[in-house]
Amino acid sequence: MKQNVNPAVFISILAVVVVVAGFFLWKSSQGINPGPGKLQSDLKLDDAAKAAQNDPDKFSKAVQDSLNKNKATQGN
Repeated sequence: MKQNVNPAVFISILAVVVVVAGFFLWKSSQGINPGPGKLQSDLKLDDAAKAAQNDPDKFSKAVQDSLNKNKATQGN
């Protein structure tokens, strides 16, 4: 049993497929969204560098204490 497809239906379905495929290709070519801007950081690297230069023993003890505290909170 042979059936004929209405040309208008075929063209409209084909147009929808082309539009959807074009949309996905366009969206994928946009690249990664860099986000709203620069991330905020509460790190004070200049102070840490000065502390390491002025008193290395005190700085290394503070780093070790921070690492131990972090391990204790994570349970490792």
